[in-house]
Amino acid sequence: MPMDMLSLTSSQFPSGTSLTNLEHVFQMVRAGNFSKYDYGIQGNKKQYDQEKPPRYNLSKLTVPTALYYSSNVWAANIANVEKLIKVLPNIVKTYKVPSDKFNHYDFLAAKNIVRLLYNAVIDEILKY
Repeated sequence: MPMDMLSLTSSQFPSGTSLTNLEHVFQMVRAGNFSKYDYGIQGNKKQYDQEKPPRYNLSKLTVPTALYYSSNVWAANIANVEKLIKVLPNIVKTYKVPSDKFNHYDFLAAKNIVRLLYNAVIDEILKY
């Protein structure tokens, strides 16, 4: 990502989401699964009637799903993507960005994003 774009996007962080949402993402990364928000033992008992938040049942998803990922995103590392591929029932495409340097911010504004990612996304969209 160009440095001017990095400073622009960083200055807006976490615009477009909430700190609670970010905390939820980190909770799932730490837990190693897709689960509802963790309110702590007492809060979970009140909210979910159990000590731990329930997991999302990803096998119930029916929408055709294309996964686009890279090897340089810590929260969605290759091992996590491979786990996801095993549980999602309707994957129509998996695409690993062909660059070892492509990271989370690059999904927004890499200099070569059209060649590395957007063309593959558009090709898949045009199938529908």
